[in-house]
Amino acid sequence: WHDLARQMRRAALALTAMGLQPGDRAAIFAPNSVQWFAAALGIQAAGGAMVPIYASCTAHEAGYVLGHSDAAILFVDTAPLLERALLASTWAGLRTVVLLRDLDVAAIAAAARAKGLSVAGDAAIAAKVATWDAIQAQGAALDHDGAFERSLDRVALSDTAVSMADKIGAYVTFGRTIYSQALDPANPINTLYLGMDQ
Repeated sequence: WHDLARQMRRAALALTAMGLQPGDRAAIFAPNSVQWFAAALGIQAAGGAMVPIYASCTAHEAGYVLGHSDAAILFVDTAPLLERALLASTWAGLRTVVLLRDLDVAAIAAAARAKGLSVAGDAAIAAKVATWDAIQAQGAALDHDGAFERSLDRVALSDTAVSMADKIGAYVTFGRTIYSQALDPANPINTLYLGMDQ
């Protein structure tokens, strides 16, 4: 639990340093793991709204979620999920992509191109990719003299929720289709769940 808390603190500090502002969205496209959980808590501790994307989503579905949630940061894990995220239409809207494990991005991009997929260029990919280890190191360098506790002072719980002024409603999923449902603006949800069930 200490290790999880340390990873969460470091992720939150690094995200803040990377420019994540209260209310900004950051997505996670990965199977369950300790890093997934630490990233989710780190996003919210930094004041962001976490957008989970089901690992079963196709490239088109993941792109839809990323585009409609306005997520600028994406945490991704596994080669198949990274391949889906590398599609040019999805990649263009992202500011930073954090790899939750060591993945050979160039090889995955080359394999996707060999399949005939329209993948972002190597320079565009390299400019946006960061690793979980690098994020953790950046956060560790910032985690001194109460920096994390001070960062929490700038975050309101409502920052980690979806603003109904920004979105028409909550997205409710049934099967592999996304539906939008209006919600009571006085009762926001803490996480923007966009995705498709299996």
